[in-house]
Amino acid sequence: MNNNPNFIRPGTLRKRKSKENETPDQQEKYHAYNQEYKRKKLAEETTEQRETRLRCKS
Repeated sequence: MNNNPNFIRPGTLRKRKSKENETPDQQEKYHAYNQEYKRKKLAEETTEQRETRLRCKS
């Protein structure tokens, strides 16, 4: 374990290119991936989790 408080273990953060360097195809692919990921997450959440999320949102 590293004692440096700013140390981030490799692989814990998703690396992402800056948007200026992306082609429209790459942006579309990333957006589609995000939408699919969110859809799966919402499908997996329980009623209690959903109520909590909506309560915190408003």
